[in-house]
Amino acid sequence: MKWIELNNFSHEALAEARKQIHHAAQLPSIAGRCLNPKDSADNHAALIYDKNNNRLTSQSLGDSGFRAALSISDFKLDIINEKGESLISFTLAAKTYDEAFKWLAEKISELGFDPSKLSKNLPYQIPAYPTSNDVPFNYTNATYFAELQKYFFNAAYVLENISKYEKNVSLVRCWPHHFDTAVLITIERNSDPEKSKTIGVGLSPGDESYNEPYFYTSPWPYPENKKKLPILNHGHWHKEGWFGGVLTATEIIRYNDKSEQLKIAESFIEAGIRSLKKLL
Repeated sequence: MKWIELNNFSHEALAEARKQIHHAAQLPSIAGRCLNPKDSADNHAALIYDKNNNRLTSQSLGDSGFRAALSISDFKLDIINEKGESLISFTLAAKTYDEAFKWLAEKISELGFDPSKLSKNLPYQIPAYPTSNDVPFNYTNATYFAELQKYFFNAAYVLENISKYEKNVSLVRCWPHHFDTAVLITIERNSDPEKSKTIGVGLSPGDESYNEPYFYTSPWPYPENKKKLPILNHGHWHKEGWFGGVLTATEIIRYNDKSEQLKIAESFIEAGIRSLKKLL
């Protein structure tokens, strides 16, 4: 399966589904962060999108092969084994974050891990969602959870393909902080990461910059001169707060054919990488 056709949507309804999923996604990430050796790049807490089963999974918990996972469309937590089989599930609808955390701790304990290692304290801040204050998760509009899942699937698909034509491309990971699914292309490596030249390519399901999903290409370091930039055939340059090329979902769904949607997304990414290489 390749690209899944994206449909027209309500920005408000899709954003509400995204907020629920973003907060819930902290749970499998916590399992990876608290039970695995620390990594300076926080890779141990990153999530992976499993396209075969349409879910976000933690890294393997230790060397056990077990993972914690979040199924997006049916909004549930899973404990899965090394074969990707679900051993037990917890439906999040009408449940609180604390209830889900307690369930996760119990199942972690049953797998032989020390549940006291799990901590709800995060090394970053996410938006103050109502579910942070013991408000139950809301799964009343399942259509938008299923629609948002398509973006995670499509992102994983197109980002995996970048390694076919670019060198030094990282694995595809979903980062629980900003909740973007992304790869990093290293153009020029330096022992100090801040001095390396890189291009990040990914998809955000929506944030404070855009209240809808969007693909992006972003260089590091940012160019000093942002007035004379290459012309983009699709999308636009974002210059406030951060710098990069942006292709919004609204621009993609103007095309109601999945092959055209895929063509636009891939064209935007490939052209963005070429343009940013020149800027670097």
